[in-house]
Amino acid sequence: MTEKGMAPNFFLKRAGRHTTPKLPVGNSAPVVVIDKNSYQVNYGDNFTINCTVEAKSQATNIFWIKSDGQQIITLNAGLPGTEGMTVDEPSLTIVYATETDAGLYACYAINKGGTANSKIALVTIKGGVPSLITKIKKYIALYGKTVTLNCTIDAYPPISDVHWKRNSSDIVTILSSGSIGVRGINRTHPSLILDIATSSDSGTYVCVATNNAGTQQSDELTLVVYGGIPTVTVNQTLYSIPYGNSVTLRCDISAEPPLTNVYWERQVENKTSMVYSGESGTSGVILHNPSLIIHFATLSDGGYYTCLGRNVAGTSNGPQINLIVTGDQPTVTVGSSSYSSISGTTITLECFVSSNPETVLVYWEKNSNGLMTTINANAVGTNGSTANTPSLTFKFTDISDSGIFTCFAVNELGTGFSNITELTVTGSKPIVTVDPLNETVEYGSTVTLNCNVISSPKQTFVYWQKAANGTITSLFNGLPGVLGVTIDNPSLTIEYVTKEDIGIYTCTPSVTVENLNYTAYDGKTVHLLCSVRSNPQHNKVFWERNNNGTTTTILSGMIAIRGVTVENPSLTIDYVTMETAGKYRCFATNEIGTSASQAIELVGKYNDISFNRLGKTKKKRRNKFIKQNIQYYGGKRNEISTMIK
Repeated sequence: MTEKGMAPNFFLKRAGRHTTPKLPVGNSAPVVVIDKNSYQVNYGDNFTINCTVEAKSQATNIFWIKSDGQQIITLNAGLPGTEGMTVDEPSLTIVYATETDAGLYACYAINKGGTANSKIALVTIKGGVPSLITKIKKYIALYGKTVTLNCTIDAYPPISDVHWKRNSSDIVTILSSGSIGVRGINRTHPSLILDIATSSDSGTYVCVATNNAGTQQSDELTLVVYGGIPTVTVNQTLYSIPYGNSVTLRCDISAEPPLTNVYWERQVENKTSMVYSGESGTSGVILHNPSLIIHFATLSDGGYYTCLGRNVAGTSNGPQINLIVTGDQPTVTVGSSSYSSISGTTITLECFVSSNPETVLVYWEKNSNGLMTTINANAVGTNGSTANTPSLTFKFTDISDSGIFTCFAVNELGTGFSNITELTVTGSKPIVTVDPLNETVEYGSTVTLNCNVISSPKQTFVYWQKAANGTITSLFNGLPGVLGVTIDNPSLTIEYVTKEDIGIYTCTPSVTVENLNYTAYDGKTVHLLCSVRSNPQHNKVFWERNNNGTTTTILSGMIAIRGVTVENPSLTIDYVTMETAGKYRCFATNEIGTSASQAIELVGKYNDISFNRLGKTKKKRRNKFIKQNIQYYGGKRNEISTMIK
C-alpha cells in the first residue's frame, strides 16, 4: 500500500547523501544497497530499481519511499502497477512508467536489529502528454483566400490523434483530416489549412493532440475573415414606360472579393426566368455595367425584376423592380347589330379591328340561350376569325347557328371586344319520323318502311341507309327491288325480302336550292364539284355515272379524269363527249360506311343537237357556264355537296 506523510528520519536527514554500507554484525540493522544513483526512463517503459538487502537477522519487512518534491509517499508490496518490494524480492519494478513516476526513491528494510535504507536514486521520465506550441494568436484573412493556422507538437510517446476545434458564435465544430475544405491536421503536419476562407470560418480555434500519456490542447487562436457576398443596390423600384420605348433598370454592385457574375431574374405571374448578358433585345448585365437595358419594351417585358451579383463568397440580390409597360388594347366593332340568314346559305358577320400593337388573335363568342361557345379560325364550317380577316363567315348556315355573337381581338396589351350582334337563321333541317320502329316480315314478302319528312325549305332528295354487321349501305330510288325513296314518297318498299335485307334502316332527306339538269358542250372541260364533311375522316372517294341503266364507277387516275381523291373529291372531265352524258353521284367512305350526294344530270351538246344517254332530246342552247351549289344536309355520318360549272 502507499502511505503519504512523514518518512523515516534517515530519508529526511540523509536524502541525497551517499554513505558506504557496513556489513551487519550480530543483531545489527540490515545493509541496503541500490545499484545506480539515477535512472532515465522512457514514458511507458517497464523499469526496475535494483535493491539488495544483507542482514544477520532475517529482514521482516521491505518498503520504498518516494518524494516528488511536493510530498513523500511510502510504497509497499502489492501496489498496482508495481512488482517486488518483498523480503524475497526487495527491488522495485514499475510496469508502465508515467510522468507521476518521476522523483527520488530509497529502499528500506527492517529486521530485529532495526531499520536501514539505501542511498537515494533519482528517476527521470522522458515524455508525457503532448506539448503544443502556437506562436501566432490572431489571424486575419481575405474571404476566398487560403489561410494556415500553425501548430507545432512535441510528444513522446508519439501522438496517435490530432484535430482542431472551432467555436463560431458558440457553435463548436470538430475539424479533422478529411473534413471538407481543409488540409493538414495529421501527425506529420498538425497545422490547419483552410483552402477557401469564408465568413463562417471566423471564430476561435484550438489544436488538440493525443498520445498514450493523454490529451492536450493549445492556447486559443482567433481567425477573422473579412469580405463577403456582394452588395446590390438600385436607384428606383418602379418604372412605367409606353409600349415600344427603351428602358434602363439601374443596378449598382460593390463586391470584395471581386464580382464574378451578374444576371437578372424576371417574375411574371409567379413564373421566374433568368436574363443574362447577350439576351436578344437587351444589353448591359455585365461585370462593369450590371444594369439591364431593354431596347423595345413590350407587354411581355412587364413584371418584377431582381438584379443579382455573385462572387466567391456567394450570391446576393437587390430590391425588386416593378416594370409596367403601358399601351392600348384593340378597338373592336361589328358591321351591324343584327344579321338574318336562310338555313343552308352563306353569311358573314362583319368585324373591324384597330390595334397598336398589332393583333395576334381573333375569336368570337356565341351566346345561345345562356350557353357560351368560342369560335376560332379552326371552327368547322366557318371562315375568318383571324387577325387578318376578323369577320366570321358561315359557309352553310343552320338553325342552330342562331344566337348573340361578340367579336374579340387580342394584342400584347390586352383583349378588346365588340358590341353584340344577333344572327337569326330561318328554316331548319328536315324533321324525319318513321313508323313503326321495328318490323318483322316473312321471307319473300313485300315490306314498306314508312317515312314522313317535314322540311323547310322543301327537301330535294331522299335516300335510306342500312346498317348490318358493321357495314353501311345507301339505298336510292331506282335500285333493283326498291320502290319509293322519292321526294313525294320517302318511304322505302322492298319488293322481295331476303335474309340479306335484315338490318337497321335510317331515312335521310337532304335539301338543295336549284335544279339538277346541266349542259356541257362537246370537246369542252366540265367540273363537277363535290365537297365532303365527315366524322370520322373519310378515306375513299369515287363517282358513279348512270347511262341508260348502265352504271360506271369513276376512280382517280382514269384517262381524261382529274380529282376524285380524298383531298380533292371533285370530278373534272377534260373532254366532254356523248359518252360522258348521264347522271352522276359523288360517293365518300369512312370507317362507319359510305354516303353519296344526290344525282346530277349532265347533258352533252354538239352540232346544235343536244344529246344524253337517257334518250331525252333537248333544244339547242347557247354556250354558257352553269355553276350550281348543292348542299347536302341530312346525312348522319358523311356530308357531301356537289356542283357543276
